[in-house]
Amino acid sequence: MESTGEELREAFVDAYPRYVAEVLVTRGIEMTDLMADAIVEGANVLNGLLTGLEGTSFIDQRQSPLELFREALRPVARALHTAGVEPSAIDSATPALIAWDTYQLSPASSAALGTAAHEAHLRWGVEKARALGAVASQSPRAALIIVCSPEDRDTIGRQAIAAGFAVVDQVSDALFAVIDVDGGRHADSVVEAIAAGCRTVVFGSEIEDMQRAALRAQGVWKIVDRPEAIGDLSSVLPRLV
Repeated sequence: MESTGEELREAFVDAYPRYVAEVLVTRGIEMTDLMADAIVEGANVLNGLLTGLEGTSFIDQRQSPLELFREALRPVARALHTAGVEPSAIDSATPALIAWDTYQLSPASSAALGTAAHEAHLRWGVEKARALGAVASQSPRAALIIVCSPEDRDTIGRQAIAAGFAVVDQVSDALFAVIDVDGGRHADSVVEAIAAGCRTVVFGSEIEDMQRAALRAQGVWKIVDRPEAIGDLSSVLPRLV
């Protein structure tokens, strides 16, 4: 039976040309030889990136499959630039997910890639969550990074240490992340934590439905209210001791 990593790679690579073609058709961009070659190149890049991810243990992974899919769209962006397509003709009120992606090619979630790719992504995510959960439960000092005000960090940090976590300052050293997103703050930290493979918890006083949907699309693990994060961390994270 194939692994979820292999299944994910095959599903994402299969979805890649269809996704790009649909984006181009929707935007009225002609499928020229230049664009067709870019799609083939991008699919090969994606296959290579996901093969590398597949061969990396969950705990050592620093990018998500969706981030790699977005990265593999660079050849298509270059082809659009070469073809003289103006980014301004594509821009909408929604900002690009990635700074270089001026053509806004990047999917917000794997749901945009079709049912097969989305379900493979979900199965992969479940397997990763289980694997990281097992690592955390076996380690009395699983690392946690906390990004918020100094006062809240002290409060959360005391609870985390009591629960068996080691509080670290670098996201690259962390297995879990707890991040305050009130007022849109620390958005970059959320992206960095997810990219580093952290199981990421975000909290805030007033997280609206649209923001919740965007955070989940990014790959956030849990979204909780401020009192829950500040006053009852044990309800959010596993207790290790």
